[in-house]
Amino acid sequence: MNKIRDLNNSVIFHIFFRKIFLSYHGFYGRVILQKRNEYNMKLSSRLENLLEEHNLTQKKLSTELHIAPSTLNGYLRRNREPDFATLIKLANYFQVSTDYLLGVTDIRRPYNPEKFYDDNEEDLLDTYRSLGPQEQIYLIKQAHIYCNHDLSFPQKK
Repeated sequence: MNKIRDLNNSVIFHIFFRKIFLSYHGFYGRVILQKRNEYNMKLSSRLENLLEEHNLTQKKLSTELHIAPSTLNGYLRRNREPDFATLIKLANYFQVSTDYLLGVTDIRRPYNPEKFYDDNEEDLLDTYRSLGPQEQIYLIKQAHIYCNHDLSFPQKK
């Protein structure tokens, strides 16, 4: 009798656990899918903009990158996603970062590892980033004065 009761409790526990497990993963699965769709939408619009900026047709780009035209069209229509190698090819071709293509950042240029900062430059950059917008402008003006540069500083975009 105890074995049957233990078995029933075990079955009930597994059913309960499975519902919680599936609902938990279902929620996060939807979140991941939503993020994936956002990146896909941004990739599509970024690719369209880059094609326009470079006066390229889909056919010419697909030929140069050795991608099937239908595959490239799928990226633009948001019903396909590039694999890592293709994403890197696209980023290198347009000289933008993969993060830019995916819409993670609005910074186009990838980080150039050949231009490392020394400790002083890193300290100056950290100080600059810790300041508010007005103080950043003052710091730049002071640097221009120190270097005898013209004070006509371009306004922030």
